[in-house]
Amino acid sequence: MTPGVYRYKATLFPPVVAQRERIGFTAENMAAVEPRLAFFEADGVTPRTINFEETTALLAGAIQELTACVATDDPRGCLRALEGR
Repeated sequence: MTPGVYRYKATLFPPVVAQRERIGFTAENMAAVEPRLAFFEADGVTPRTINFEETTALLAGAIQELTACVATDDPRGCLRALEGR
């Protein structure tokens, strides 16, 4: 997941909301990492928005894994193992 700068689609939001730049994740980026992290348009292919409920669970799990790695005798080895997945 790579954060970036984006704007809401003007076709879906009022101009006052759509014109503001935002920092965060895009549905396209999240879907590329894990399709269950996005909701899709009716075509089933085009990402529409982020599934924040699932994203929160995934991020919490990642934090738990990193915390466990730091507590080991070989944190660098543990982190390399996580990166290799």
